[in-house]
Amino acid sequence: MDYIYNVYLNFNKEYFDFYEWKDNDDIELVSKVPIIKIDTNKFIEIISNNIKINDNLYNSIYNKNKTYLIITDTRNAIALRFNNNKESIMISSFNLNDEYQILNKAKKIKTSKLEYKILNKRNYIYETRDTYTKNKYLLDNINKLSYDTLKYIYYECFNEEEKIYTNMVNRIKDIILNNNLICNKIYDILNPISL
Repeated sequence: MDYIYNVYLNFNKEYFDFYEWKDNDDIELVSKVPIIKIDTNKFIEIISNNIKINDNLYNSIYNKNKTYLIITDTRNAIALRFNNNKESIMISSFNLNDEYQILNKAKKIKTSKLEYKILNKRNYIYETRDTYTKNKYLLDNINKLSYDTLKYIYYECFNEEEKIYTNMVNRIKDIILNNNLICNKIYDILNPISL
């Protein structure tokens, strides 16, 4: 097994590039992490899905209740955190220095045949982390708004009135998912309000 030493990891359920890490993220410096090089098709499959690894691999990377693995195809790299069921539960990108170190190391190691089972599709975020966070906040809380608050937001967004609560909710949800400018406007209205 090959290893990378002293890398910063920022595990989340969704994949975020390094430049979207936040100051309050739980970033940890890990002294030793196993690394596996795989082909690009498998890398794309793994970054797009939650996986389960076999017992042998899990036992070889298990270390003090934390099970991490770096996977690379020499052009890209991710770190995965596994639970006790051998399932990937979190994913991390790397800062630029660590990624450079990983990709250079990957050029010197042999390609492995990684055996895994796909569990389900990973939520791959195509928008910025701020936009994702705002959308999630709004979609999680839109149904909790009072009728009057929802009516106000609806009018601010569409410059028209609607009396049926479910019609307002559905149209606002649609606009949250499809229009970042209006989503930001709704977020700015609601964020100071305690829902």
